[in-house]
Amino acid sequence: MEAVQMTIFDFLAQPTISTQKRLLNVGDTVYTVSRADIRKWKVIREFTVENEPNNLRYTLQNYSGSNNFSVTSDAGIGIDTFTDLASAEEAAKKYMQHYKMIPKTQIGFAEAKCFSRIRACDNAELLMWYGILPKPVWLDTYELMVKDNMSYIHILCFDSESKMRKYLEKNFYANIKEYSYKELDSCEKIIIPNMYPCSELTDWDYCEDGYSQIKDTLL
Repeated sequence: MEAVQMTIFDFLAQPTISTQKRLLNVGDTVYTVSRADIRKWKVIREFTVENEPNNLRYTLQNYSGSNNFSVTSDAGIGIDTFTDLASAEEAAKKYMQHYKMIPKTQIGFAEAKCFSRIRACDNAELLMWYGILPKPVWLDTYELMVKDNMSYIHILCFDSESKMRKYLEKNFYANIKEYSYKELDSCEKIIIPNMYPCSELTDWDYCEDGYSQIKDTLL
């Protein structure tokens, strides 16, 4: 038998050989739902952990092509993990019906700029960009959506346009210069996500899913 070198992950979670019925199999496509965000994954491995031998777990790889991995389990099937897109969309819809958020389909920009640089260690393209949301005539709030260097996409609210412009010059463009980003000819690489309200522990007003200071707020 050919010898195979094992990694630390092989010792932490041995692939299961349980005879119990599997809810997922390697190669299956699943959809996970976090708030109103849906992500598509491929099951690449199954395993068990010692304290829950009857709850099969699965390593997931994102279909985006990036080295983005996650884990789900049998206990999550039908809760936050689904085997069909329609069920995932229904779960996301329920969140949208009960919690405050700004759907990505309702976000557009009156002004936007996008910048790019190539990371030396892996030749990945990194983006910085901002978009100014159209100002409703009945509000005295100026909303700025920002993707800064290595940050979540977030929205900041200002009570005047001058304060918003000052923030861009002092913070956003300072990072553009520090990290040698170059302005792109178009903003077609900007991907707008759903946005969720943040807690009082951060200066951000809204942020994309994944940020630890999102505050799930009932309508």
